[in-house]
Formats: sequence, C-alpha cells, structure tokens
Amino acid sequence: SIHHHLNRNGIAVVEADRVANWMNEVGGLWPDPSDLAKDIDTGYIAQIDIEDLSFREPNSTDMYRGRAHGTVSVYEVQADGDSKRALQVFSKEFRIEYPRHQPMSAS
Repeated sequence: SIHHHLNRNGIAVVEADRVANWMNEVGGLWPDPSDLAKDIDTGYIAQIDIEDLSFREPNSTDMYRGRAHGTVSVYEVQADGDSKRALQVFSKEFRIEYPRHQPMSAS
C-alpha cells in the first residue's frame, strides 16, 4: 500500500482511519484540501483521484487486465495566521495497465 511504502521510506503518515473518520464527519468529500489541513496536523496532503478503473480485458469474458486512470495531487500545508491552508505543489496524471504485455486468463 502507499501508506506502507511511505512509512518504509521514513515518511510519517497520518493513520488512514483518522482521515476516513474526518471524511465521514464532513459528508464524504471536501471541495478544498485546506479543510483537511485545518483539522488534521500534517505537513503535506496527497490526494489520489481515480477517474476510471477496470479489471477485465475489453471484449473478453475470461481475460483479466487491470487498468486505472487518474490524478495524483500533493499539497503543502502552510500556516495562514491562526489557520492553515493547503497549496498544491505537485500534480500528475497517471495511466496504469497490469499486466502490460498481455492479459491473464481467468483460469
């Protein structure tokens, strides 16, 4: 997982349950990452938006190939008087396909 990978590289990560609880309190989505920055003490916020996700090979009932398309955005949390705000410092679109060379049989 991303959480495990970051921890393994010495990057402290806020527990996923804490962020999930916060999201439940605000209704599941937030329009501005600054809202999260105000309530959870962190230096950076990473947001992964998955726009499309599939697992089957097109036009096949017994072949699998995972595909994902989305955007990774990173925000730096900065103090703004008595409050905090999140400023975007990185954004990159991604397209992932696995396995790359050929699909796998369901069997």
